Amino acid sequence: MKDWKWTEIEQAAFDSANAMLVKEAILNYPNFLIFFEVHNNASDFQLGAVISQDGKPLAYYARNLNSAENSSVLVRKSYWLQLRN
Repeated sequence: MKDWKWTEIEQAAFDSANAMLVKEAILNYPNFLIFFEVHNNASDFQLGAVISQDGKPLAYYARNLNSAENSSVLVRKSYWLQLRN
């Protein structure tokens, strides 16, 4: 078996990925004087939504679907997500 070593290349890749994850997780405070944007998505397995302003996230929502919800049509899932939020 070949030995694996953690070099500067691996450290730089790890630091870059870590910085992206931390940066994207920061939520901003809302400004009630400007419009909110609501983006949602539904797949066969999960529902998700993000509320943002100026492209910066304020809040997010995600959850897996149970078996009864999973059998629903995709358009109905998107509609259900809008009602849920």
